[in-house]
Amino acid sequence: MTTGRSLSVDFDHVALGAADADAARDWSADVFGAAPPDTGRLEARQADDAPWGPLDVITLAAAMPHGRLEILAPAETTTKASTEPSTEAPPAPLRIWPSLCAEKRPRPIAWALRTTDLDATRDQAAWETAPPVTLRRGGEIWRVAAPRDQAEAGPAMPLLVARVGPTGAALLRPLGALGRPMALGALRVKHPDPEHVESLLRSVDAAGAAARSGFELTVRRDGSPSLEAAFRPLRLARRL
Repeated sequence: MTTGRSLSVDFDHVALGAADADAARDWSADVFGAAPPDTGRLEARQADDAPWGPLDVITLAAAMPHGRLEILAPAETTTKASTEPSTEAPPAPLRIWPSLCAEKRPRPIAWALRTTDLDATRDQAAWETAPPVTLRRGGEIWRVAAPRDQAEAGPAMPLLVARVGPTGAALLRPLGALGRPMALGALRVKHPDPEHVESLLRSVDAAGAAARSGFELTVRRDGSPSLEAAFRPLRLARRL
C-alpha cells in the first residue's frame, strides 16, 4: 500500500547466515582479514509491553563505511534443556533463517533498509509486511518489519528497520584488507519475476539508497529467490 507522502530510506545492513559460529569466524578471517567480533545474543518481543525472549541466534557484526555487516549463527547451547528444539515460532524477521543457514560457509540471507518512520514506510512500500517485531542486542534496539510472505519473497525483498535509541554503531569496528576498510560493492537480488521485484523496490527507492551507500543494486532472473553480495576489498577475491 502506498501513500502520497514519500519517505527516504537508507541501506542498513546485509546479513549472512551460517550453521556454525566457529566455522563462520574462521571463514571471515580468511575472506575479510579478521572475524567480526561477537556482538551478543538476540532478544525479541512482539509487543512493547511484552517481556523480552532470547532467540537461539548470536550475531557477529562489523561496521562498513555505509551500513554494517551482520553474521547470524546458532547460539552455543550449554545445557541439555536448551538444546531441545523450541516449540515457539520465531519472529517474522527470522522465520526463514534456519532453512537458509544449513551450510557452514556463510552466505547472504537478508538485507535491510533503514527508515526513521517504520509505520509510514510500511504504508509506502508496495509489498505487504508482517507486524513489526522489536529486537534487542546489548544496548541496541530496533523494530523490524519483514515481508508478510517470506516463503515466496525469500531473501529477495528487504527487511524494513527503524533504530530505536543508540545504535551502537560506534562500538562496531570496521574490517578491512589491503589497508582499506571493507565495503559492500554490489548486491544482486535474484528472483523468478525480476520485473515485479524491481517495481516493488521502486516504491521505497531502494536503488537510491544503494547508490547513496556506494554500491550497485541489481535484480536478475533466477529460479528461486536468493542474494549475492560482493565486498571490496577482500583478502580472497570471491563473491558471496
